[in-house]
Amino acid sequence: MLLRSTGIVRFLSRNRIVVAILVAVLIGGGYFAFGRGPKVVPPQIAEVGVEPDVLEAVREARNNVITSPSDAAIWGQYGMVLRAHSLHKEANIAFAEAQKRNPYDARWPYLIGEYLQSRDPEAALPYLRQAVGASSPKPEHQSMTRLKLAEALLQRQDYVEAEKWFREQLGVRPNDMRASIGLGTTLLAQDKPDLALPFVKAAANVGAFRKRATTLLANLARLRGDTDAATAHEAEANRMPEDEVPPDPFVWDYMTLQVGRKDAFGRIGELEKANRIQETIPLLLDMTRKYPEAKTYFNLGVNLSALGDHRAAIGHFETTILLDPTHAKAHNSLGLSLAVLADTVAEPTKSEYQRRAIVEFDRAIELKSDFALPYIFKGQVLYARGDQSGAFDTLRKIVATRPDVADAHTTLIVLLEKAGRIAEAKGLLPAAERVVPLSDETFQAARLRLNSK
Repeated sequence: MLLRSTGIVRFLSRNRIVVAILVAVLIGGGYFAFGRGPKVVPPQIAEVGVEPDVLEAVREARNNVITSPSDAAIWGQYGMVLRAHSLHKEANIAFAEAQKRNPYDARWPYLIGEYLQSRDPEAALPYLRQAVGASSPKPEHQSMTRLKLAEALLQRQDYVEAEKWFREQLGVRPNDMRASIGLGTTLLAQDKPDLALPFVKAAANVGAFRKRATTLLANLARLRGDTDAATAHEAEANRMPEDEVPPDPFVWDYMTLQVGRKDAFGRIGELEKANRIQETIPLLLDMTRKYPEAKTYFNLGVNLSALGDHRAAIGHFETTILLDPTHAKAHNSLGLSLAVLADTVAEPTKSEYQRRAIVEFDRAIELKSDFALPYIFKGQVLYARGDQSGAFDTLRKIVATRPDVADAHTTLIVLLEKAGRIAEAKGLLPAAERVVPLSDETFQAARLRLNSK
């Protein structure tokens, strides 16, 4: 009676929507009041052993998520900072949260799928499909979603759907050689060689996939019964450098967020690609102070060698070996710098440098028996010391062990010719011609000379 007298019951009965909202607030823990479900705590990394610069970047990105937990882009940015520093488990959690908040952004499912593709291809597929169906920041990002899905389907032997996505990419970008070689491979796998041929030919003529495409041309020729063409294509493919897969724009986006050691090595790598070696030296010297480890000293030694400063390089290679005695490349590089310096000094220093170089080459071979370079350099030093027998034995050994190494063939043939052993040198030409590229001017000149004798 008391409630009725207040008029509250009459008010509530006339406003059932209000009642429903009040009940939802009480039962749902305030969902309507705050606009979100249960609070999601951003993943936190184990901080022990993490570089200070990396730790600062991760903490800053995480704090941004805590400040704006409903912002998909901020969750995604946190994921990219984590991924940039190989914190993959935490990164995938952040990308999944970003995708929940904005399912129309291709970046977040793509980055999960891209990570999973080499680890769990089946698990990667749903994410790559979601990425293709979402919006990408730029046309090149959208292209990459199609290509990555098509390649994943090709790997899974789902040729019909793979063909669909490769064709769709070529419809948008007719000169995309990655799509062209992918479509050619897919058609060949479906036993459609005639349809595959024009796409494979296109990729073999230009672009980053020439070696793979030329190898496919050999397969197509063999299917036609044209063994001469198959052999010619195989020989051409053997002379080509390895294909370089173009960078992934999604990956590049997070790689730009690297700090600390990874950031420094990334910048150094870009300078090296641009042949701006001199500019790497102060960066590497600074890194030897911040990160006094074998990799840093070795890179510094290599770049000093490339600039011709072998005396300075020797000290850094020696430091590398002190930090990592099993570093085969450091032993080989130290031997090479000693051998180069040997040509600039008189006896007895010359012989001592050569002796030390041979010791380092032997150690590199001991550590990595299929490492071709120390055999080649050791053969050259032995020849320079007058030990022709030792030189030719060393070079023949690596040619037999690694017949794919063009420089081994060239060095052996040139030194045999120099020693007057013309018949032996000529006898090695057929095997060498299958491996040595036409661009190797030293070999081609030796071949012409030998064939004229």
